[in-house]
Amino acid sequence: MFAVALISSAFIPTETMPGPVRAFAEHQPVTPIVNTIRDLLAQQPVASEIWIALAWCTGLLIAAYLLAQLSYRRRVSQPSPRRRRRPSCPP
Repeated sequence: MFAVALISSAFIPTETMPGPVRAFAEHQPVTPIVNTIRDLLAQQPVASEIWIALAWCTGLLIAAYLLAQLSYRRRVSQPSPRRRRRPSCPP
């Protein structure tokens, strides 16, 4: 995630980046979030980029939630290797 933050508008404007890097930087989640926060802190009007930033945040949150649910279900469904099952006694 840190590498994605380096190739965004967090440190330098995307207008100064070379072509392929600029295209990547403009279409990843960190750039609209950083630009929105920068505009809000500078008390500048926020354009439609706030909706893009909120959509990225919501999408990442949903993806993380679904991955966590999948991981949890897999761990719960597998028996722990430390637990031994006792043989059942005949009635």
